[in-house]
Amino acid sequence: MPSDDRRDDRETEKVAIVVKGDDSNGHSFEEQTESIDISSVGISFYLKTSIRPRSIMSVQLSQSNLLGYRGQVSALVVRVETVSPDKHLVAAEIL
Repeated sequence: MPSDDRRDDRETEKVAIVVKGDDSNGHSFEEQTESIDISSVGISFYLKTSIRPRSIMSVQLSQSNLLGYRGQVSALVVRVETVSPDKHLVAAEIL
C-alpha cells in the first residue's frame, strides 16, 4: 500500500496474532500468523485463508512494543493480494 494512502506510517514489527472472521466463502475461520508491519491505525499480515476486502475481522495481538499493548481489536480489510493459492497478503485498518 503506498505510504501516501495511509493515515499513519507503519513500522516493521513481527507480533504473533490470531485472526478470526469469515473466509471468502462465508465460512468462519481462525488462523494463527504474525504481523508484517503495524501502526496505531493499521496492520498487515499473511493468511493462508482467502478473505474478501471490506470484511470485518477480529485480531488478537500478543504484546506489541510499538503499540504498547496486547489484546483484541476489530479490523476492516482494505486490501487482499494473493501471492500464491495459500498465501494472501492482507492490509487492514484497525477500528
